[in-house]
Amino acid sequence: MKRFFLAVVLLSSVAGSAHAGCGKQGVTLYGAYWCPACATAKQFLSRNKISYRYVEVTSSRRAQKAMLRQFGMVAVPAVVIDGRRRMGFDKAWVGRALCLP
Repeated sequence: MKRFFLAVVLLSSVAGSAHAGCGKQGVTLYGAYWCPACATAKQFLSRNKISYRYVEVTSSRRAQKAMLRQFGMVAVPAVVIDGRRRMGFDKAWVGRALCLP
């Protein structure tokens, strides 16, 4: 009986992890003022009423170093949602990560 209960708990936690977060731990967008894809990402987040932290990397060595640590390169846009990282703006991935309909 104990093994069955443990298996159910483990399966439910794995199944629930697909939608765990949904942006609750935070959304960060690394971008540059001259980047059209960054503007598109900002519009998408704003249109969907997602609060996010925008980090302009053009003139910030600190932001560039943070990107190097997280992504291994400096390229924009880059999105971090609940600790999950993605280079570029992938609308479908962002929508899934934020549990948008």
